Amino acid sequence: MGPRKKRKCSGFTLAEVACVIGIASIVTSLAVVGGLHAKHRSEISAANADVIALETALRAFQSKRGADPSDINGDGLTTTDEIVKQLKSWGTLRQDFNPTDPW
Repeated sequence: MGPRKKRKCSGFTLAEVACVIGIASIVTSLAVVGGLHAKHRSEISAANADVIALETALRAFQSKRGADPSDINGDGLTTTDEIVKQLKSWGTLRQDFNPTDPW
């Protein structure tokens, strides 16, 4: 028999492909976790902004009318929706303000 011809191999081995897939999955999982954390922080920031807007509107209402919104007509408003509605009607809160609970 004559000398054997060497076969030229091109491509990637199974170990190389598995290593690349493993690294890609780790990077993807880190990105997903970071995205979820950023979403949670943005929800907290939105809730804080809503609370600050309501506080500002209540202070403006108190300075204009001399009482809390629930004390004006003696109707004992208790829910946030009722207070927001009255603050909007008196013009101390933007008409497009709609507080939402992110949780």
